[in-house]
Amino acid sequence: MISAGYRMLVAFALLLISVLNCGCTGNSSNPNTMSFAYAEIQAQVVEVGRESLISRKMYISPDGDKVVFSEIISETGLSDYKTTTSRFLGEYLKNDSVFMYDSGDSTCIALAVSDLAEAEIYTFPMSAAWLLYHKVHNSNSIETDTLTIAGCVSRKELVTDGHMWICGQQPIALETNKNGNIHSERLTRYKSDTILNESLFRQPEGFRKMLPSN
Repeated sequence: MISAGYRMLVAFALLLISVLNCGCTGNSSNPNTMSFAYAEIQAQVVEVGRESLISRKMYISPDGDKVVFSEIISETGLSDYKTTTSRFLGEYLKNDSVFMYDSGDSTCIALAVSDLAEAEIYTFPMSAAWLLYHKVHNSNSIETDTLTIAGCVSRKELVTDGHMWICGQQPIALETNKNGNIHSERLTRYKSDTILNESLFRQPEGFRKMLPSN
């Protein structure tokens, strides 16, 4: 039986397509300040025996709330015996908390922003938590090492086993390699003057609340 939570996330995915077809084209914000309301991110996560391709869409409200919808397609197995699965994640930043809704098992995990750290990149490799909240680490910034990504001039910052690129205060790319487990994400497109429907920021119902495992 398809859960109400899964149906909600599928409905969100269809809504995203509708929003995208209503004018989210091109880059129009100042590339040095990185102020946008809508963005697309492409990601790849390679682990032992599994490769996942992730398409993310991020929305930012005028109040600073954020939501990221991710479609994850994973392949496991070897050669002709590969199995392909797909699932959706809906992740919300609201005040001082991040809520992760997973259609794969209809669960929701809530994390305090204060608990988010670089470790979350490895604890939740499919998550977009790194996009939702970024704690500034000036000592880790490499001010002279910049990269233009989708028209945005970003500075490089050291993270555990890799690098992150920041434009203004918004992370826009990530590259890590921990013991052969590769995590690569990059902003591909953004729009700053998009009008967003407030329903995008409403969290779905029908999910089981879970506590994050240590």
